[in-house]
Amino acid sequence: NCGPVAFFLPEFRGRNAESGTPDLAAYLMLHDINAWPIWSDAQTWNRLYEILDAYDMPNAQFQPYWQDSGVRAAPQVLVSSYVGSAGVILAAMNTGEATDAQLVVDLQRLRLSRISTAIDVLRNEPLTVVENALTVSLARHQGRVILVKP
Repeated sequence: NCGPVAFFLPEFRGRNAESGTPDLAAYLMLHDINAWPIWSDAQTWNRLYEILDAYDMPNAQFQPYWQDSGVRAAPQVLVSSYVGSAGVILAAMNTGEATDAQLVVDLQRLRLSRISTAIDVLRNEPLTVVENALTVSLARHQGRVILVKP
């Protein structure tokens, strides 16, 4: 135990709450940080927590981008992974300009036999899957929370 759990306190106002919360959720998951979900879009947080619970992510193994997360991507795209018993969640963040990123998944490291589907759970957007690679369109500084199913 390293002390109390830290929380991030977002402070979005007006229309920024709805548009900024999905990117913030991805950024915080990228670093395994919890949010105190006030002054942001509650529906986004509720959707995220429902998915995390449904796929047993509270018991998942966190593999951060600064170590071997099991995903290779362009240097401007950071990806952390949560390996759970029912699937994998990827937190991806584009630190640069807009790009169509290729996320190449190490199936063995993420304990997957294959990838059947991948979806951005906060935007309900299916992603293109070819073998062990996902194609993800990322706007400038955009984040994604991606559910990968075997």
